[in-house]
Amino acid sequence: MLCRDNFSNVGSMDKIFKILGIVSVYYPEIEELEANVISYLPYLDKLILWENTPAKDSRLHLLSIQNDKLEVRTTGKNEYLAFPFNQAIEEARKMGCTHFLTMDQDSRFEDGHFECYLDQIKKNEDPSIGVFGPNIVMRIPHVVYANPILPERIKYLPEGGVVTSGSVYRMELFHDGGFLEDFAVYFLDPYMCLKARKMGYTIVVCTDVLMNHRGYAMKSKNGLMVNNYPPLNTYYYIRNGILIWKIYPEYYTFRSKYQFFKYNVFFRIAKMIFETDRLSKLRALFLGLYHAFIGKTGPYDVK
Repeated sequence: MLCRDNFSNVGSMDKIFKILGIVSVYYPEIEELEANVISYLPYLDKLILWENTPAKDSRLHLLSIQNDKLEVRTTGKNEYLAFPFNQAIEEARKMGCTHFLTMDQDSRFEDGHFECYLDQIKKNEDPSIGVFGPNIVMRIPHVVYANPILPERIKYLPEGGVVTSGSVYRMELFHDGGFLEDFAVYFLDPYMCLKARKMGYTIVVCTDVLMNHRGYAMKSKNGLMVNNYPPLNTYYYIRNGILIWKIYPEYYTFRSKYQFFKYNVFFRIAKMIFETDRLSKLRALFLGLYHAFIGKTGPYDVK
């Protein structure tokens, strides 16, 4: 049963709660995007739909959603994630929002689950919680991965964090800046989660709030699960995954760094054999390693 109390202390539902959300889109499938947005738009005070698709290729005029809460923004080019997120944070600040939601275009909440999610957050009387995350259900062709619905329903994460899509942040986290624009995309979620920890906040997952996420992962013809990231995504993932060690060295041990190289460099190279565009991805991977070594940040075109 949804919307059970997940907090020992329940406050008044009349207390101030205002939330703005943002979803960044890049060459979206319009029907899928509409279905995803509708799963959370009605419960927000405002949603910014930031289009990163180049202006000449825009298809957002095909959207059938008519809602005063929805605002489309774009600069006519790909601004990745951090810049749009920070622009939305400024809008949330002007509106006097208490919370901020970030979404991916390929994520959607199960029916009724986002309403329950916000209800749990509104009832939160634990001031130490800075970031809330839903229970992610990975939708891969012929495969479904879901975290278990745990008995505690609210799971405190003593380590690690939550992914960007579906995360709700207290606005207090942004008083000295928002998402790291030097990263552009990828590892923005651990960056913000580690920032929250350093500020003294905790991070939780609402385990009975289910959010579907499609992502890039897929099965190869031989049954091996591969990430299938495009070359640019491969570059950012490798580069930013190493650069974040320099920002928060106290949170990254030798073991965690070894695990990163093991699974995201060595294993990824092995899996690329079963993916398309292998040479471009391999080049992007080694370019990401090199740029991490020399400390290069910001947007970069691997082509």
